[in-house]
Amino acid sequence: MEERPPDGGQQRIRVGAANLVPSLTPIYSDVLDRPTAAGNTLRLPRVSVLVPAFVIFILSFTTIDLIERLYDRSHVLDQTNTLFDADPNKVLVNFSTSWGNDTYFRHPWLDLVFSVPVRASAKVLCGVFRCDAAPTRRNLGLLVTPLFGGLKNALLYLIFTCLGLTAARAWVLCALNLFAFSNLTIGSIPESFPVSSMMVVLLIALMISSIERGREWRMRHWIIAGAFATGITVANLIPLVICFYVSQRYGRQRGIDRGLRDTATVAAATLILTFSIAATGAVLASGSMTSLFPSATRGDFGETSLELYAPEQIAIGLANTFVPVTEPQIVPNRFTKNELAPALRPVLDFRLTYANSHLDRLGSFVWTTTVLTLIAFGAYRASTGSATWKAVVYASILLLVFNVGVNFVFYLHDMYLYSLGWEVPLLFMLAGLMRQSGRSHYSGVVVVLAFGSALASSHVLSWFIAAARAHL
Repeated sequence: MEERPPDGGQQRIRVGAANLVPSLTPIYSDVLDRPTAAGNTLRLPRVSVLVPAFVIFILSFTTIDLIERLYDRSHVLDQTNTLFDADPNKVLVNFSTSWGNDTYFRHPWLDLVFSVPVRASAKVLCGVFRCDAAPTRRNLGLLVTPLFGGLKNALLYLIFTCLGLTAARAWVLCALNLFAFSNLTIGSIPESFPVSSMMVVLLIALMISSIERGREWRMRHWIIAGAFATGITVANLIPLVICFYVSQRYGRQRGIDRGLRDTATVAAATLILTFSIAATGAVLASGSMTSLFPSATRGDFGETSLELYAPEQIAIGLANTFVPVTEPQIVPNRFTKNELAPALRPVLDFRLTYANSHLDRLGSFVWTTTVLTLIAFGAYRASTGSATWKAVVYASILLLVFNVGVNFVFYLHDMYLYSLGWEVPLLFMLAGLMRQSGRSHYSGVVVVLAFGSALASSHVLSWFIAAARAHL
């Protein structure tokens, strides 16, 4: 099935509901899109849109939840930096228990937006089933990452089918996202990165629906989505700016000056809304909102390490986002204190890291060069498509440049911690390899990457979990 042009002489499929899912209605086959005798296009039933996306959501949610519970049973979530410099022990507390406990400039909503509903849900559940509130809150907090991981993959499916890919190719790309090494590590633990990654996909969906379906999203939709994304991590303001500006240029055909003015308006309104809500929550919780001001001692203006060479570490991270051909290493962990219950829980004295990896071996160098070449070629193929494909690849390049650039300023013990930041733009660039039919060998490359990511990721994680269990 070939990619469909923007109109192709046929009437577009339209669904009247003013929400995101109908605006991303996919076209599954030539039969379903064949004009009737009256010259109209057959309308797809709503179930044809929701069922595949729902199945992908369930499969993704279940997979991520199983991996997260496996980490939890192996005590990987109990400490700092056991897995690529991540802090799942602290963020799980943010998700499940604290309110105003760790609210600060870089993550102004991280406590407020999850712990309040989790506490309320735990109170109701324990009132009905007579359960212990503390473990109930913790178990509910562990559902945050699988929930957003499932929503992300379901939304990706809707986006890829909206872009004209067949359902089979969209499934392959969703499998690549699900089994990517970055997703089975950083994307399967309580952290801010999985939530941010899903929100970036949502912003891209808003952008695409504005262009492909002629849907004029009001600024308030962008501001609400942007405020949630920025509340999770303040740096997500930049993906909002990128996606909104591209939608203005390619969707509403705004000039540069008008596009920049509208983008500045949305960005300013987003920041005001984000920090107004954060300040209200901080005052209600602790009586002070001084923690919301940026602080150099917390690294809000930049935080780097002399131990790492940033360009090399970024290249390694990009090349191994999906398939960990260059395997990470297990090294001693300088943060061996179990912060949750030092007297009751075992301590893992090692960490999984790419910090000691280098491009000094032929295999690593060849793999890195190959992957970056494939990504560049996929971006080129996408840029030769419709206006929507051009917008997607331009936004992806800008997102990639932003994530690479910001990691020259913010990194400490392991650059791979930020791999979910560039996983989404890389995935959309690789999708360009599958843009047209008649190029099965290009699609075959993505299929091989999907299988390779599942196999290689499971191999690395198996010996990492084995090492963790050896300490139990």
